[in-house]
Amino acid sequence: MLSFAAIVSAQTAPRRAPLTLTQPLEDKNFHLLSLIERSPAARAAVSRDASLTHLCSERQAALDQVIPGQHLEAAQYASPLLWTKEQIELAADALRSLYSSDAAIRELTDRQLQPSGVGPGSLSGAELLAATWQAEAAGMNRIAATYAEGEAPRSPEIDGLNYDAHSEEYREFLHELARTIDADPMTGALFFSGALQFSLTLLEANQRDEAARFEPLETGENAAALVRLKSINWKQFRYAAILVPGMGPELPAVPLSPMGRLRVAAAATVYKTGQAPFLLLSGGYVHPTQTPFNEALEMKKLLLREFHIPAHAILIDPHARHTTTNLRDAARILYRYGFPLDKPVLIVTDIYQAAYIASDEFAQRCDHELGYRPFRKLTALPPGEVAWEPAYANSLFQDPLDPLDP
Repeated sequence: MLSFAAIVSAQTAPRRAPLTLTQPLEDKNFHLLSLIERSPAARAAVSRDASLTHLCSERQAALDQVIPGQHLEAAQYASPLLWTKEQIELAADALRSLYSSDAAIRELTDRQLQPSGVGPGSLSGAELLAATWQAEAAGMNRIAATYAEGEAPRSPEIDGLNYDAHSEEYREFLHELARTIDADPMTGALFFSGALQFSLTLLEANQRDEAARFEPLETGENAAALVRLKSINWKQFRYAAILVPGMGPELPAVPLSPMGRLRVAAAATVYKTGQAPFLLLSGGYVHPTQTPFNEALEMKKLLLREFHIPAHAILIDPHARHTTTNLRDAARILYRYGFPLDKPVLIVTDIYQAAYIASDEFAQRCDHELGYRPFRKLTALPPGEVAWEPAYANSLFQDPLDPLDP
């Protein structure tokens, strides 16, 4: 199986075909599986494939075996719903064959999966289909390992399990969840149905549905700005937008950190110079873990309340959890909403973060954590500002191994 870094490569701006969000938590983490579920013809093709049907039966039998057992370890209840390397490869081979033999699977891959850009961008056809499945299977395994077995996630201080995975209460919950999935007639409908239900339920049970919150943004927090977007004369502006990365407080009762407030003040000042038509505020529910305050939303409230910036000039990305994804998610927003992809974006922040974003250290962090760089170029400007030229095709790739903000 190829690594994400090996299969995601820098590209020019893609043809616009934004990800469709009908079930945001599933669509963002498991877009391919969601596409298959929503297509009657694709569902039928997968359901009648002999290899996948046999795989489904094997997994159902393994789940049946653990259900009668009480007081087992958490890992034992999760095990039948995990994917082995052999099972992942078997399903990948079956999907490659279906791409060749079934028109509905080819259409789903070529007309929906490929244009969305969420899969490994350097691949196409059967290999794109197989690689996207492999990534999503690995994502299901990661969710089960973290939120059933208690393994540490990428960022344990902010992304971890809410409960004690080894407590009697949580083991009983996992047993009942496995039993419920086993009894559900839909579990055998598709070879991935049980594992998908297990993954999504674990996220929701741990209040880790961050990726789905505020969606659809287009009819909610970003609605006013999208109306105004249609009338913008882009020749009047040097930048497509002003990006403001959030900074959550470490104190539970504080909605916005002092440094975050200073970033907002600086961005409001720059906005009033007329260099860009929109402020784009980026930051999720991050610090401290399970905070009730969303960085982007709190920044928006401050701009409206104290700086009198109108709502139609403000866009939010309420999902980013790191500086790397501040840029990546902002690129997705600009792409999704139809911004001119040839204009740079002005990042306005504090002098320390600005210097960091423009550094080689940040570029290397993007390589390590994302597997690519969400920028074609970063140019340090006066203190506190960076000109950013987004790499849109890279930024569309969704990583199921990071389920809180894939």
